[in-house]
Amino acid sequence: MTSRYGTIVVVHVLLRRTDGQVLLLQRAGTGEADGQLCLPGGHLEGGESVIAGAIRETAEETGIHLSETNLGFVHVVHRRHGHDDPRLGFFFLAAGWQGQPVNREPHKCAGLVWADPAKPPATTIAYTVAALEQISNGRPFSLDGWADHSPPAGPVQRSGEAAAFVVEVERRFTAVQGLPSPVRAQRGLPPIPAGDGIEVVLRIGIAFGEDQLTEHGWFFDTDATAEILDRCCAELSRRPWIRLFAFRPTFELVARHLYRQLAQQVPQLAFLELRDDTFGVTTRYTPSMTPAGVRP
Repeated sequence: MTSRYGTIVVVHVLLRRTDGQVLLLQRAGTGEADGQLCLPGGHLEGGESVIAGAIRETAEETGIHLSETNLGFVHVVHRRHGHDDPRLGFFFLAAGWQGQPVNREPHKCAGLVWADPAKPPATTIAYTVAALEQISNGRPFSLDGWADHSPPAGPVQRSGEAAAFVVEVERRFTAVQGLPSPVRAQRGLPPIPAGDGIEVVLRIGIAFGEDQLTEHGWFFDTDATAEILDRCCAELSRRPWIRLFAFRPTFELVARHLYRQLAQQVPQLAFLELRDDTFGVTTRYTPSMTPAGVRP
């Protein structure tokens, strides 16, 4: 009869600022991965839930105070490292918090670093890098260190089912595309003056399924997403698109470019839409491979 083994449970917390960067801690004096970066977190204590452990560890390491309503589950890793007991690593995203992060354990941490989760520093622990990639692709589960192959790092594709919910966020801005219009030329219409702008609406959809819905609803930080769109629209209206992009900035190519850029910051991004309100034309980019919760 195969003997049962115990699994160590570890919790990790993503403290994400409005600019999309997450907080990393530089390990020191622990004898393991010293000098490398990781997320706030640690092992559960006896009789402790993963939520309680995440709140406690974050407070102990950074001084940040969280509540259960602040935390949303985003990923779990079943990890095997050498001959050590297997571990389950639970990752939570904080929707908000009280206080400013400080290094409260200088005997175990050399400092705090804010970093882009899509491009973490080279000194970030490989396990953390892999988990951040899985999270950015909307994958709720992965394997690490097992003979079995982990799920591919790309976005999830689920066929034959429809998305249960789609949350849409939009922003309006004025843009100067700077391209001649062959359609207007064919119709004998005058070109749009070079300095004239067009009214554009940028809309994104974040999709999730019934399996992600809990009694508290579904965790989605609309404020943080709106701020991401505000920064994106400010850049799009800053100067003519022909000077902003290295490619010919048609609405189709710009929509695809923006989707790929925002997908690194907005998990489970289902589509991106650009609507030209001046001429009443809408362009929507929906990738053939869709994030978790999106069922084409």
